[in-house]
Amino acid sequence: MESLNEELVKTDPYTALAEIYDVLMEHVDYAGWTDYIYALCANQGHSPENILECACGTGSFIVEFIKRGAASCTGFDISFEMVKAALEKLVSVSSDVKLFRGDMTAIPSGTKFDTVLCFYDSLNYLSTIKDVESALRNMWEMAEPDGVMIFDVSTENNSIRNFDRKNFAFNLENYICKRRSFYRKEDGIQITDIMITDKRDAKIYSERHFQYIYPLDQIEKIVEQLPGAKILLYNEYSFDPPDEDSERVHFLVLK
Repeated sequence: MESLNEELVKTDPYTALAEIYDVLMEHVDYAGWTDYIYALCANQGHSPENILECACGTGSFIVEFIKRGAASCTGFDISFEMVKAALEKLVSVSSDVKLFRGDMTAIPSGTKFDTVLCFYDSLNYLSTIKDVESALRNMWEMAEPDGVMIFDVSTENNSIRNFDRKNFAFNLENYICKRRSFYRKEDGIQITDIMITDKRDAKIYSERHFQYIYPLDQIEKIVEQLPGAKILLYNEYSFDPPDEDSERVHFLVLK
């Protein structure tokens, strides 16, 4: 419980969190995950060169794409604060990176990319299956002929095993962060409450995150309707097909 001297401020997801997001995600092997994505592409004879990352967050994947010699990278995120953090990170890495604030369900058309990517539960943040359909259709439209689209979705297994009734906290020089998650099985929604205390001004920033768990067959039906799509599904970070035990499923879609 906050003290009488602390002010509670409710913010949108990934607003206050943006400043400490990379600390929260230190356990994520972005390099290994990127190696896996490149291996999936290589297995199909595809070499990512001109990359679009949807929901790019703070740009950690883009850093890895640049290290692997991508000719150009573009990223966007719905959170202005996350895009700002990405800009600060990438300014010293490459001058050939374009970043903007954008919504997956309303991506501006025009430029095409040989590789369109969307990772780390980002599609699970869309609150309706119609929004998921809009996002995937937009992403597909942005892919060049003979291009590749890769995205992942989190499953109910992941929510139950790794988030339901799980609490987490860490203490930084300027912040205290507390995270509490639970899974509402009756409607397939994972809810995560994040409380960030800024020690410098005694403010507590509160964010509530919703992730929506969609049956894989619903996602497959949407992708099957994309013009010319050839779909391959993989169990997380492997070349095996997904099964009833999967916690994350990667979709590789060839145009």
